[in-house]
Amino acid sequence: MSEKKLTRKNITKLNYGIIHSQVGFADGVSIVMKQIEEVMVQKIKIPKSNIFYLVGKTKTPNSHTRQHKVIWHKYKDNKLFDKNFNEGLGGELSEKIENAISIAKEKIKEFVNDKKIDVIIAHNTSHPVNFVLALALSRYYRDEKANNKKTPKYILWWHDSHLERERYLKPTKDIWRYLLQGVP
Repeated sequence: MSEKKLTRKNITKLNYGIIHSQVGFADGVSIVMKQIEEVMVQKIKIPKSNIFYLVGKTKTPNSHTRQHKVIWHKYKDNKLFDKNFNEGLGGELSEKIENAISIAKEKIKEFVNDKKIDVIIAHNTSHPVNFVLALALSRYYRDEKANNKKTPKYILWWHDSHLERERYLKPTKDIWRYLLQGVP
């Protein structure tokens, strides 16, 4: 993480990391992400070379987009969590989820360090279908702060919430603890 300070004056010189399950597709969040990038580049005058993506899947691979399957909302471990939201995890399922969260957290840390990210814009980390990403991001911040390391500013784009869907209103106790830990 660079030592740049977030001010109005230097906002165009900062490095931005946009994190989401996927980018470049026809889904609503991919479209909003493209619009946000256009505003950042055209209106705020942030150089496109200062905008980086960390996603689970991209339709348009390029040098500014890093992808890893564990972050994708359709990755098997994300789907496991979603499927078991009302039944709970326990044992082997918990181990799989924890492993996926650990891998995703390391991918976030590598991304932030490699690209010297000053500001993270995280999309849809308030929805259980992006559970692994949400928990990994939360644990990244927790662990970096515990080690007295400077972290990027964090902007959450609240596109959708699990609280808007009836099937997510009655989580089990173990799922509830996860939600409290890292899903806004």
